[in-house]
Amino acid sequence: MFKRFLPVSARIGAVALVVATAAVSALALAAVAAASPGNGAVRVPVGNEPSDLGPEYCGFPIHVGIVSDNEYIIHDTFQADGTEILRITGKLVMSFTNEDTGKSIVENVSGPGTITLPPDGSFREVAGGNGAFPFDPSDQASIGEPGLVFYSGHLVITYPPTGPAQSFTLSGTQTNGCALLGP
Repeated sequence: MFKRFLPVSARIGAVALVVATAAVSALALAAVAAASPGNGAVRVPVGNEPSDLGPEYCGFPIHVGIVSDNEYIIHDTFQADGTEILRITGKLVMSFTNEDTGKSIVENVSGPGTITLPPDGSFREVAGGNGAFPFDPSDQASIGEPGLVFYSGHLVITYPPTGPAQSFTLSGTQTNGCALLGP
């Protein structure tokens, strides 16, 4: 899930990279909501798309490409209070290219993960396995993470209804994607 990229400010790759974009994620979630009753098991392709991270993330622009996308939303549930819970799994491989230097890496960001979307507009992702997550400057200042994180392990990230990321907890390992792609 590069975010499995939910809104860029939300995540990259289907939990893995829980790094595509907020717009891509929002569109994917809207498609799922339209395609399912929200009461349980589904199998809806996430439909990750290429996206770009501006230089504000790492100091240089990054193109995020899709190498292989077989991610699916396999469970879509609405709770009585209106909270939507999405379970995403499957294989997602993405490329990350520093557009200034041409340096490129390919990462498996397959997750899996669970995204919780309460009606107040907040966001919580719990992911396992491998993934990626982009953090804009306000997120970086709030939680002290670099602009692009590749991780392996158990990740929990939360966003309030408005404002930057509130928390980032990882039991596992992480790599600074900006340093990896930098000049």
